Amino acid sequence: MRKSLILVTTLILILVIVAVFVGLHYNKKAYAERQIDAFIAKQGIPKDKIYDEKFVWDWSKSGDYVKNFHVEGDDPAILYQYFFTEKGSLILFRPYTSTTDYPDVKYPAPTEEK
Repeated sequence: MRKSLILVTTLILILVIVAVFVGLHYNKKAYAERQIDAFIAKQGIPKDKIYDEKFVWDWSKSGDYVKNFHVEGDDPAILYQYFFTEKGSLILFRPYTSTTDYPDVKYPAPTEEK
């Protein structure tokens, strides 16, 4: 009886710990997506011009949350990339294309006001 009580208690404890970590991950993911979307809104990109949108967690390399998409009316080779590293950090906007290191984009990053 005592062994089964210890086993059940251990399993419940493991499930609670896993549930807490999963909950924290999804909370941070939702926060990251809201922050990136707010940055995109400041940038002035209309939502109806965005296509081929992906939002992922780069767990294998940096641990950042990354949002990628293309914009109608801009060069289709340009991929708009946004990186969220942690709360309190700035969103990193990095347009990507295989043809140049610094592509000219229709919607550049907003300037910081001081």
